[in-house]
Amino acid sequence: MFATVRTTRIGNLSYIDENVIEQMKQDVLREIKQELNQNIRTKVMTSLVRDNNVEDDSSGSKNDNR
Repeated sequence: MFATVRTTRIGNLSYIDENVIEQMKQDVLREIKQELNQNIRTKVMTSLVRDNNVEDDSSGSKNDNR
């Protein structure tokens, strides 16, 4: 998932390469987008099924009144 973290030692400090940080950000953003898209698809499908069930119930009521 995340790029391998490379560090450069300068004295006692370790610095993570800027490119690695940018790649990690992009990976996280891509995962968030995928999850949002999946959530949207799920909600749309749930809504369509619910609407379809309501229409089926409505048409059934009309037939009962005939």
